[in-house]
Amino acid sequence: MRRMAPMQEVELSSLQVENADLRRRLADAQAMMARFQIDGSVDDALALPTRSFFLGGHASGQARQRDAEMARQSRQAAFDVSALACTWDWDVKRGRIYADPRFAHLFRIEPAAAISGFSIADYASGVHPEDRPATMVRIDEAVVTGGLFAAEFRTVDVDGRVRHVRAEGRCLRDERGRPDRFPGVLVDVTLERARLTQQAALLQISDDVLTGTEDLDHAAHMAEILGRTLGLCRAGYVRVSPDGLLASVIAQWTSTGVAPLAEHLARQRYGEQLVVATASGRVVIDDIATHALTRDNLEPWTQDGIRSFAIMPALDPSLQRATLFLHDSRPRAWSAEELAFVDEALQRSWRFAERQRVQQARLNAETRLRLAQEAANIGTFDHDLATRTLLWDRRCRTAFGVLDEQSVSFRRTFLPTLHPEDRSAALGAIARALDLSGTGTYDAVFRTIGRDDGLLRWVHANGQVIVQNGVAVRFVGAVRDISREQEDEERQKFLARELQHRVKNTLAMVNALANQTLRRAPSAQAGLAIFTDRLIALSRANELLVQTSWHDADIINIVCDSLRALQPEEGGRVTWTGPPVRLSAKQSLALGLALHELSTNAVKYGALSNDEGRISIGWTVTTGPEGSHLWLEWRESDGPRVTAPRAFGFGSRLIEKTLALEFGGKVSLSYHETGVVCVVEAPLRPQAVPA
Repeated sequence: MRRMAPMQEVELSSLQVENADLRRRLADAQAMMARFQIDGSVDDALALPTRSFFLGGHASGQARQRDAEMARQSRQAAFDVSALACTWDWDVKRGRIYADPRFAHLFRIEPAAAISGFSIADYASGVHPEDRPATMVRIDEAVVTGGLFAAEFRTVDVDGRVRHVRAEGRCLRDERGRPDRFPGVLVDVTLERARLTQQAALLQISDDVLTGTEDLDHAAHMAEILGRTLGLCRAGYVRVSPDGLLASVIAQWTSTGVAPLAEHLARQRYGEQLVVATASGRVVIDDIATHALTRDNLEPWTQDGIRSFAIMPALDPSLQRATLFLHDSRPRAWSAEELAFVDEALQRSWRFAERQRVQQARLNAETRLRLAQEAANIGTFDHDLATRTLLWDRRCRTAFGVLDEQSVSFRRTFLPTLHPEDRSAALGAIARALDLSGTGTYDAVFRTIGRDDGLLRWVHANGQVIVQNGVAVRFVGAVRDISREQEDEERQKFLARELQHRVKNTLAMVNALANQTLRRAPSAQAGLAIFTDRLIALSRANELLVQTSWHDADIINIVCDSLRALQPEEGGRVTWTGPPVRLSAKQSLALGLALHELSTNAVKYGALSNDEGRISIGWTVTTGPEGSHLWLEWRESDGPRVTAPRAFGFGSRLIEKTLALEFGGKVSLSYHETGVVCVVEAPLRPQAVPA
């Protein structure tokens, strides 16, 4: 069973106190029934002076009527102690029921008929149609068995109002054991039921405050609670437009068969006086037909099925400029108790709305924090130093390679995952944070070895020690996997070193080109031109390497770029073919310069110095037990007759010596009569040949 909250228990206790007087008065009436059950006569129970009331047909008619009146007056006097109790006495043999005026009012019986007697059918017609069958079955059972009749049911009174009543009685037998009389007591418990219903509604609203969920449409929920509890035909909220001309329904509840209000309502339709009155606060009208604010403008109210209503401002801050409306299709005397119930319900509704607002604000803050943590890949930890309980969220677990959701601890999980080389520094930082004479903050970078995946990670941890009464009680903070940042930093350092190395090599190569070219040039102008061409060739090779971050380049791209000026036209004189091969940075630079020297000589002296000469460049890759080997050939044909030079210049040495050095193989440069042939044979790195 759900335990009530303290506030609910107090309210229920208050209700019990309020109903104590009702139960005391009911007890007075029930005492009569107890005496009646013992003595066997309602007359005895009421201490009437006669015992001849309705015991047969021996007395005269006038005597019976006189006795009946005396009995009625006696019963009335006895039950004046309870303003809610009334009585009946059913002469079963004659089929007539005698009752007091209160009973008659509850069952829609004419007062005169209540005195002179009415039929059991008249009694049944006063019972609410939904309760009638079960009530009459219980009466029949009491008549047949002579047992106690006790029932709680509804009636429809003279005003058409539904009333809740509690009845007790017993069917008495004559000397022959036949049903004779059926006296009883009936108490109107409508007020008690209303209080209980209202209290249950308030408890439900309190439950909403304590356990309500975000997806609850609280305005519609409140309208239904108020409408059902008060027995209304319609309840809801409208929001008034800024100009005060339009009221828009934002939530409403209607009882079965009642049409809802239109979504938008023109306020002037209900009269200027009412608009002014509602602006000042609460308006309560028992009957539109008689109230000064409505009696001269009944049509809109009649069209909406409204005979009585209450209007009051909604306290819920989420319902800005909203007004609560309560409609009844019949005249209604709005009691102070009912209006107090509505006020209390609105107060609790406001608390619900405020709770939701606070919850939503907290949820929004938590969402922003979570998104920020996810974007920054930040995990959190919380170490209870008293209980030694350690809590890691998902991202923190990942930083330490913990892939399951099992509990973690400082000794079993944290310590074993620290990199041995970083353990001392990490624990020292924690010890300094726990030192109460220090700042209580923790900031450390260390490596972890994943418990479950074995991965090496770099972690940046920040923490704060929480101290209470001079004692460190908790150690909370955040961790972030900075492995990628560390890798990027190492890569930047490597690139800086590599760039320094490349620049030195390039400057050395430029220096060598300048020295060798200018020293052997026939003139400064000629030497400058040759040097410029060689720098351009070197620049092209560097461009290719830059595109691949100075790692390697494809031989096809080197050939194409180096011979850009000699691109073959249709049926061109310069052709090349071969498979993809990845050359290192040094190999790429050396091959680019060599191709530049070969093409320059071909234009000046070789195959491209006439109109018929051709150049073919081809390369193949062979794979054997010792790995892959490159064979590359430059072959000129159909050019002028070639003779070997008497002396070899810097270009020839650049081709033979530099290529051989950077490729780690052999380079041969031959001057056949038919044309120059250059062959490169060298081993290749495993990664040079694509799989």
